[in-house]
This record gives sequence, structure tokens and C-alpha cells, in this order.
Amino acid sequence: MFFCLQFFAYAQYDEWGFPLVQIYPPKTYGYESQNFSIVQNNDGIYFISNVTGIMQYDGDEWKIIPISGIPRFTKNQNGIIYIGTYKDFGILEKNQYSKYNFRSLIPSQSLKERIGEISSIIAYQSDVLFVGNYANLYLYDGKKIKILDSTSNLIEIFKVKNKLFVFKEPGGLYQYSNGNLILWLSSMSLNYKIIEFIIPFGNNFLIKYRNEKTIYTLYLSGKIVPFINEIEDYLEEHQYSCNIITSDSIYIFGTYRGGIIGMNNKGKALFHLSTDNLLLNDNINFLFIDKWNNVWAATNNGLARIEISSAFSYFSPINNVKGGVSSIVRHLNKIYIATTQGLFYLDKLSFFKQDIQGNKFKQIPELKYDCNKLLSTPYGLFISTDNGLFLLNNNDKILKVFLHSIHLITKF
Repeated sequence: MFFCLQFFAYAQYDEWGFPLVQIYPPKTYGYESQNFSIVQNNDGIYFISNVTGIMQYDGDEWKIIPISGIPRFTKNQNGIIYIGTYKDFGILEKNQYSKYNFRSLIPSQSLKERIGEISSIIAYQSDVLFVGNYANLYLYDGKKIKILDSTSNLIEIFKVKNKLFVFKEPGGLYQYSNGNLILWLSSMSLNYKIIEFIIPFGNNFLIKYRNEKTIYTLYLSGKIVPFINEIEDYLEEHQYSCNIITSDSIYIFGTYRGGIIGMNNKGKALFHLSTDNLLLNDNINFLFIDKWNNVWAATNNGLARIEISSAFSYFSPINNVKGGVSSIVRHLNKIYIATTQGLFYLDKLSFFKQDIQGNKFKQIPELKYDCNKLLSTPYGLFISTDNGLFLLNNNDKILKVFLHSIHLITKF
């Protein structure tokens, strides 16, 4: 049995259940199980990087666009989708028959060989930057491809709001501007560590170093201090993979071994999705927010669409909802449910740092009868059961009112 609650303030996660999740197993779309990247064009069509090629999904029909390697996507300000893959870079375009195809923008086979595997790609203003063989940075300016940097052992690129950062090892953290890399923080300033992610945090940033647990606040001044939060232990244990930020500032992190975990801008853990509850696979390769604010997860075994920003969430046996629910009421700022197995209340303190499974209902031990109807009054909460009428008074004491079963009838 499950039921749904509606909250008009998205920030009320202390009473949140699980978001609505739609699973797309491989048998649904008919191709290989592993998915790696997602993008949506201006017409609302999804393109998903799959081992087989690029899957195209319009909400009804699945198609495949042949391509070699593992394609990575980015979309520029004009809606053009660029693709980087193994020894190739190009665009997704629609032909005269309204069929989508990949068109390479690399003019020669020798350049394809030099570029090798494209590991990341980002559109920024009128340019596209991509990383070849994890260590060479290329720029496409809309006309030609040129190399920006080939002196590093490792390059990572990060788009943070209206800024584009390039991390070089050795070198440090640079800001990209008009074809130039401007040093912001040297390798020494970063203690010679490799940045795993850098994401917006108000007017500043949150960063995490590779192979380290701690998440830090990076100030515009360059000052770096630890950010107190409830999720870094989970990210370390289950190995961070990717992140996305919703329009209402919910930070969502994917992991390779533990599914998805959400955090607010205060560092509080909000929800956890995994094979322990709603997901089909715990290996999250990519997170994407579509034009309707749904979060998509590309996993090693299918896809998941998560309605994170919905005002609705639901509770199920995972949240300790036992039996059929017959009545729901808020009493003294607590949510109570009457079920065929007793009286339960929502324990908003059950979302602990080391037990991130969502808010849970706890049973009132004195009432393990079939409960039918609840009524909140100034005297307490009246509960109609198959064993009589009870009162939960304002001191949380259970008092029996009648000896025989009775159903409350209320007027609304």
C-alpha cells in the first residue's frame, strides 16, 4: 500500500516521501543496458548515449542513430547539439526526411586519430570545448578546430553558471574567456590536488578533490574552507560519479555504487534513491534535467525519470507504511495515518546521516488494531478502531474511550 502527499513549498523536505520515479529498463527501449549521457533538443526530443549508439526518444517511440564509441553531448545557446565520441566530433542534424543523423566536423582522418577518445564536451557562448584522450584541450569556434592545450597530463572542464573553468594537471584552475585560459588558482593553491567537481554555491562554489572525502567552499577570493554537510561520507563510500542542480537549488549527486543522494544548500541530506528503494541500478553515469524539470538518470541498466520538483511525493512500505491506509490527518504538526495494521506517525527525525533511506512512519505500539478513522480535536487525536474508540491526548498518552468498535463520522 502506498499513498501520496502534496506540499506546495518545495523546501518542505522534512515531510517528503519519495519522488515519483519512472523506470525505463532495457526491454522498454530495446537496446543495450548501459547509458552514459542525455540531452534534449528544443523540440523536446531526448537523445541518449547508449552502447549501441544514440537512442532517440520522443516520449512515445524509440529509435537508434548509429555512431561508434560512447557519445557525449552538449547543446549551445542556439539549440545546436554537438557530439564528441571516439575519434570524432560533430553535430546532430535533421535531414529532409526529418530523420536525425550525426555529421562529423573533423576534416581529416589524421586529426581524428590525434583527438582519440573525447571524454568531455561543453558548449560555451559561441564556442565548443572538448577534451581528447583526457589530456588535450580543443576549441571549435564554429568554423574550425584548434588545440588550446597539449601540455597537461590531465584536463577537466566545468561549466558553472555563466563561467567555464578548465582544470589542468599540472597547472591549476583556469577560467576560459575568448579563446584564452586565465589562471585563477595554481596547483600550489590547490595543494597539488585534482578537482573532481566544482559547482555553484550562491556567489561562491563547492569543490571536491579526487580521492578525498571532504567537500569545500571555494570563495571568489580563492579561500577554501570545509563545507559542513551530511552527504560526503555517502559519496566517499559509494564513489561519486556526477551531479546536477535543480532550479530550486537542490544538489543531486550520482554515485557508481549507491544510486542518487540529494542535498539542500545548507548541507542537509534530503533523499536517497537506489536499488534499496526505487532504482533498477545503482551505477549512475549521468544526470540531466529536462525542460519540464524532471531529472533523468543514465545508469548501467536502463534509465530513470525522477519528478524531483513535483509538489507530490509518496510513501510506501519502504517508509514503513503497513497495511491499507484509511485515514490521514495532521495533528499538533505531526502527520498520522490509520491503517489496517494500526496507527502510525511520520518521524521527521528518521533521516539520519548514516541511514539515508528517507522519512519513515513509526507505529504507536499501543494501537496495533485495524484503525479506521482519525479526528484531530483540541482534546487530542481520536482514533476509531475495530477494538473501540481511543484518544491520543496532548501528552502522547493513549486512552480508551469506548469498549466496542465504532467508526467516527465527521462533517467536512
